[in-house]
Amino acid sequence: MKNNEHCDVILISNEGDRFPVHKTIIFCRSRGLGKLISKMSNTMVNLNMSTSILTGLLQYIYTDRVDPLKTPIALLKISVNFELPGLKNICEKALIDSITPKNVASLIWIADNFFCEALKKAGLAYLEENARSIVKTITWEVMEHVNPELFEEVCQSQG
Repeated sequence: MKNNEHCDVILISNEGDRFPVHKTIIFCRSRGLGKLISKMSNTMVNLNMSTSILTGLLQYIYTDRVDPLKTPIALLKISVNFELPGLKNICEKALIDSITPKNVASLIWIADNFFCEALKKAGLAYLEENARSIVKTITWEVMEHVNPELFEEVCQSQG
């Protein structure tokens, strides 16, 4: 990634930072991003994401890791959109490790929206183990109104 030799596409962040990349590597590693690049007629593509997110995405594409993983939720969304199951797993593990009484509802919501079964299972288990310390947040109310099936599932899992 640091060697710009043979780069044939430039990805541009929202801040205007430019990242020369190898189209072949992008296509091989991410079908979703490869499809997006192939739709563009020029060699400069604005991905509508921040420099830090784009840096994490490209670090994963080129090295199979993201270090440090500063924005697991944003990268999780991108991993689903760009068909990167390995990045999805990395983000999901980081989110599992970050579950707290205040964020468990949000993480269950995210898990349900992005098909993260391990995160959802971990969130439900956390609720069961820490029922007395769960903080009522607006997310619980939103979940109940916007996704009542998920809210019902959460309630049923608590017995």
